[in-house]
Amino acid sequence: MERRPSDKPDKKDLAPEPVTPGTAQRSETDKQIIKTGTFLPCFCPLCSHSLNENDQIVLEVSRPTGQRGTIRLSPYLNVFECSSTIYIPDGEEVESLYCPHCRQSLKEESKQCGECGSAIGRLMIRPFHKDIDFYLCLKKNCHWHGVGPDAQQEMEMGISGFKDPRDQRELVRTGTKLQCFCPSCKADLVQGDDLTMVIKDKEGHVAPIILSPYLNVFTSECSLFIPPGEEVEDMLCPKCGNSFWLDDKYCGLCGSKAAQLKVKVSSFDVDFYVCMRKQCHWHGLSENDCRKIILDDSLEW
Repeated sequence: MERRPSDKPDKKDLAPEPVTPGTAQRSETDKQIIKTGTFLPCFCPLCSHSLNENDQIVLEVSRPTGQRGTIRLSPYLNVFECSSTIYIPDGEEVESLYCPHCRQSLKEESKQCGECGSAIGRLMIRPFHKDIDFYLCLKKNCHWHGVGPDAQQEMEMGISGFKDPRDQRELVRTGTKLQCFCPSCKADLVQGDDLTMVIKDKEGHVAPIILSPYLNVFTSECSLFIPPGEEVEDMLCPKCGNSFWLDDKYCGLCGSKAAQLKVKVSSFDVDFYVCMRKQCHWHGLSENDCRKIILDDSLEW
C-alpha cells in the first residue's frame, strides 16, 4: 500500500539505498542507449513466439473496413521501412495488429500514441538480454514508438527526436522541409512542395525530376524512365545548367555517384549529398557539417 503524504517515514526509509545498475536512482547518464540502426529481436508478448523473419518483423494487420493482410516492418530501430499485402491509406489508423502465430490482437487498449493520440500496439523486444514492452502507433506514417516506464529507468531510446540525449548537435527531424539551393548560382530549387532538378540518362536524354523537399519523404516524378537500381548520368541545376555531380564523392550506402546541393539549416548552409542511383535513399552531410547537425534517421550517425 502506498504511504500517504502525512504518514511518517520509518527510520529505515531515511537511510539512502546504494545506487546499483537497474535501480530507479541511477543517473540519467548511466542509462543504456539503444542507438538508431540497432537490430531489435521482437516477440509476441502473449505467446512469446519470435516475430522476426528474414530480416523483417512479420505481423498480421486489419483495417477498419474488415480487410486483413500481412504487414512487414523493419526490425532496425528508427528505420521506417514498411510493406503490406493490403492497401492502407496514409494517415489511417489500422484496426489492430496480430501475432501471426497465436492470432491474438496486439492492440493495447489502455494506452495511446504519445505523438498523435491514436491507438497503439505492443510487442516484446530483447535489446539487452531482457524482455521489454515496446509500443508503436497504429496510424500509418506516424513513427512514434516507446517503451514502458520501468524500462525508461534503465535505457534511452530517444523517443523524442531519435537521438542520444547527450548529443548536443542540432537535430533536423524527419518531415522537415529543406531549403535547397544550387551550389553554383544559389537559385532556390524548392517551389511549394516540389524540389526540382534536371537529370540526364545514359543516352543523353534530359528531363526535369520532381522530388520531395521533406527530409526522409521519398517521392519522385519524371518523364524519363530510369530502371530501378540504375545510376543517372548527371543531375543538373534547372536555372544555370551546372552539374550537381561530384566526381570525388560517393554514396555511403551503395558506393554509387553522389550529387551535392546546398541546404539552409538554422542560420548556416550545409553541404547535402544524395545518391544518384534510383531507389537508393542514402543522403548525408560533409564531415565538418556532421559536427554541427545530425539528420533524423540518417546513416551518417
